[in-house]
Amino acid sequence: MEAGNYVMGPNNRLFVNVKGDQPQLRFQIPYGSKYRGCAGMGFNFDFVLPVAKQYRGAVSIVNYTSPGSIHPAPDIHEFTIYLPKDYERSHGKAYPILRLSHRGDGNGQNCRIKS
Repeated sequence: MEAGNYVMGPNNRLFVNVKGDQPQLRFQIPYGSKYRGCAGMGFNFDFVLPVAKQYRGAVSIVNYTSPGSIHPAPDIHEFTIYLPKDYERSHGKAYPILRLSHRGDGNGQNCRIKS
């Protein structure tokens, strides 16, 4: 199948029931170069491409108190955060923030991109 085409069918369903307490939602970010931008608006999506190791930041899982939460432990919740390389040494520099919410029945790792 050509990159970027999405075909619904018995072997390629949007929602997938798995053993456990929640369904999986699958979606595709197209890879082909014709899908990585919008020339008329002056931007591209090359940020989704792999980054050379020397330029990679760090992904961390952080716990915080949250009364009533049950995951990963009673009254503890978590979020996943990505910080750019050298973030801790970039005092005063502003970075854009992208927040992904997984709703109530998941955890902060549901929004991670695996590569």
